[in-house]
Amino acid sequence: LGVATMPQKELTPDSPTKFVAVYNASDDLKSTRRVLEALREHTNLHIFLELDGKKDHKVWSAVEEAKLLDRTTCLQNVADLRSLIVQTDLVILPSSQMPVRTVLLEAMESGIPIIATQIRGFDMLVEGETALIVEDSWEEPLHRILHDDDLGERLGIAATTLIATNYGSAAQIAALQAA
Repeated sequence: LGVATMPQKELTPDSPTKFVAVYNASDDLKSTRRVLEALREHTNLHIFLELDGKKDHKVWSAVEEAKLLDRTTCLQNVADLRSLIVQTDLVILPSSQMPVRTVLLEAMESGIPIIATQIRGFDMLVEGETALIVEDSWEEPLHRILHDDDLGERLGIAATTLIATNYGSAAQIAALQAA
């Protein structure tokens, strides 16, 4: 399916709080724990965790262990909250497996920077160009993107361009017609 254009993010230059969405948080608990530990040092963040019901109690235990309960909100399905997600400052994908999700493409189309593990088949996540790809530690990439606004903007612009070119409705219709 093609990507729909979402409402643009409302800029609030003096907002001290940044909003981070963690997609598919209950899929890879070990990686999600590492993400939460890395986010702990960034006190000006509010975290939205997408939980699917399978390991929610373990994820909430990890949130509690990281002392992030007061800065975390649980979302059952981010696709139902598209208008909220495109208002976030960062999207994190801690799982190495994930179905192709239009909501990820919409976040990228909206210019939201992405930090992810290597996800097979996700050719739209290009290290250093449209996303930051994490191999082990989440601390350094999170620090880079949260403290370097230019980096986040560059990743967002490149992602927006890529999605508009390769995943927009016109491109999808042309690919369908060609097939």
